[in-house]
Amino acid sequence: MAECPAPGVGVAVAVGEDDLAGRWRLSFAAERQVLLVAMRVAHMQEIRAQLGVATAPIGIVVGVSVINAAFEEIFVSGYVITALKPLRGPTFALNVSVAIRVLYHLYQGQLGVLSVLPLGLIFAYWYVRTGRLWPLVVAHAIADIVALAAYA
Repeated sequence: MAECPAPGVGVAVAVGEDDLAGRWRLSFAAERQVLLVAMRVAHMQEIRAQLGVATAPIGIVVGVSVINAAFEEIFVSGYVITALKPLRGPTFALNVSVAIRVLYHLYQGQLGVLSVLPLGLIFAYWYVRTGRLWPLVVAHAIADIVALAAYA
């Protein structure tokens, strides 16, 4: 069983184990990570409450995340890549898509840009290869929900 070297990050992976104990360890490791994330979110909520910072209902966080993900992916993947791919090729379309995505996340600062860049590359590559948009919308919505969970 190999684990991520950083404590509290990642999920343990059972390699080459078909026995019940291996599956149990994988399940336990995944549940442990979910519990750690829930504890961190609860801690953030407690700190925000002590500081008197307003929170948003979880329904609003989920709704905004889904709508935002749909609009962003339809534009930067569905429209930009689809429009540019036949004119200049898939590499050019992918790069322009990622550049636009990074530009409209500049308000998040350097850390925001550094976190958006790899996701943008992965999402654009996926769309160029498969032409499927909905998996991107779902993945983007999940990423936004996780990122905004501290505000709920």
